[in-house]
Amino acid sequence: MEQYGLLGFPLLYSLSPPMHRAAFQAIGRQATYSLWPVEAADLGRRLAELRQAAAVRGFNVTVPHKEAVLTKIDELAPAAEAIGAVNTVRKVGSKLIGDNTDARGFIASLQEIGVSASGARALVLGAGGAARAVCYGLLKVGVEEIYLLNRTRARAEALIASLADQRIRLVDAPSTLEVLSTLDLVVNATSCQEPWLAFGLAAEVVWPLGQGLAVDLAYGDMLGAYLSTAAASGWQTLSGEGMLLHQAAAAFELWTGQPAPVSAMRIALRKALVSND
Repeated sequence: MEQYGLLGFPLLYSLSPPMHRAAFQAIGRQATYSLWPVEAADLGRRLAELRQAAAVRGFNVTVPHKEAVLTKIDELAPAAEAIGAVNTVRKVGSKLIGDNTDARGFIASLQEIGVSASGARALVLGAGGAARAVCYGLLKVGVEEIYLLNRTRARAEALIASLADQRIRLVDAPSTLEVLSTLDLVVNATSCQEPWLAFGLAAEVVWPLGQGLAVDLAYGDMLGAYLSTAAASGWQTLSGEGMLLHQAAAAFELWTGQPAPVSAMRIALRKALVSND
């Protein structure tokens, strides 16, 4: 039986197992998906074991190992190299190939609700790994311009330098208010439930200045007032549930070479979110 899993630590809870187990069941594939907690000191040893285990065909990677595995596997797909993190590994023979499906998941979540980012003007809040994946995905589908707002200027500058695309510009809070009326998309890629406050801005001042799609990469009980205040000002809203679903679907397709049974995965995800509330 094929084996898949999630590599991270401490892995107290994850939504990946129910989604992938439902996917394997839906297509009649004999496979398991397990949680594999691994501390940082044991990462190299564990990767060597997975490389040699014939039944292991692939796995996901989560914190704190998404960057550490970059130098410990055999090959990187362009997305993983550009984003600077691995969330999916597929095995070809004994070779471990790292990829990152977060950008694909984000773009697929937009497409699912009929939103095209091609030619769009976007504001991304944050400059961590999630923001990097969002920016990479937007650039790949032809966004016109990305404004990046982050509390730590040096970190935002590092993100811009690494993606090396003139369509990304760093802005401060006052400049954000000036450009908001031109935006099609505003993405909260921070861990803040009310990110405007972190930048010294008030949601009731910001949202009425524009109109478009507001996205929060959080989902379930991690959602704060960001989307509700946007909706109150007439913005279309989208949580990170779709991105979570579609990044998992993209990983499934990398492993199996088959279309992911997205409907079955969505049902499993929503059941898991409800049971976790």
